[in-house]
Amino acid sequence: AMSTIMKNSIMKTGLAFAAFLLAAAPAFAEPMQDVTHGPSLRSSVVIASEVVRIGDLVDNAGTAAQIAIYRAPDLGTTGMLRTAQLIETLRANQVIGVDTHNLKEIAITRASRHSSSVPRSVLASAPMRPSSPTRSSGRRSPASRIRATNEPFSA
Repeated sequence: AMSTIMKNSIMKTGLAFAAFLLAAAPAFAEPMQDVTHGPSLRSSVVIASEVVRIGDLVDNAGTAAQIAIYRAPDLGTTGMLRTAQLIETLRANQVIGVDTHNLKEIAITRASRHSSSVPRSVLASAPMRPSSPTRSSGRRSPASRIRATNEPFSA
């Protein structure tokens, strides 16, 4: 028969081993998968098509990414889209919970010529310096606003 001291010693050793396994478990676990982030606004985009799609303006837009929501600015020009207006349009297309990064406006530039060698996804994510809307000549254009796809774009 085992003495009480021996039983306590075995129990303490077992508990210590169990605690070690629990503490070490994360080190032996598989690496974490990339965390999927929710939809998030881009501060500026460059597009090549005649329409602006949800996926051009919102990262992680899911199945709504291909929905055309606005007419693009004229070739080589930049239009500004108010974030509040975009959020309303996104809600109407069941895109909710969008991280706006506290942006007030989004700059949408239409490339001056379409290059088939540059994928649309690259153009849509091209970084831009925040600036006033300008035409290719470098002159300031009137404050342009982006219009819904059922309205013509006016600079």
